[in-house]
Amino acid sequence: MKKWIAILAFWAVAMGANAASMQQLPQLTVQDQFDKPVVVDGQLEWLLLSSDKASGETVKNVLNKLGLTDLKAQKGVYLADISAMPGFITKMFAVPKMQDYAFKIGLIYDEEQLNGWPREEDKVTALRLKDGHIEEISYPASEQELENWLKGVLEK
Repeated sequence: MKKWIAILAFWAVAMGANAASMQQLPQLTVQDQFDKPVVVDGQLEWLLLSSDKASGETVKNVLNKLGLTDLKAQKGVYLADISAMPGFITKMFAVPKMQDYAFKIGLIYDEEQLNGWPREEDKVTALRLKDGHIEEISYPASEQELENWLKGVLEK
């Protein structure tokens, strides 16, 4: 009996992991810091999402360190949820500062656009994608972990 319980438990965990990895990523179009469209679709192989200042700094530092400027050419995209930022601060300070970055950032002004997306508070969400489905969800806790994750994705 214990053997069957162990088998069923293993099967349930494996199916849960498989279901999470097969989750369809919603198609989304947002504007970047230059008011140009950024499209999240089935062509992407990876996506980074930051939802706060600290995780945004982590992404910025890693992308700069790796010299990644054209994320689309690398089949990736970076989205920043700035919905909690006051509009005045966004327009007067944040977006103009982001215009100095070497890479495009898809800006999320309305948190509703991210309903159902995998996220953890104060962490970068790193998604490996295939044909519009999430294959892997990671929450790197440091710049080094994000750098290692991103290098792994880019090597494939």
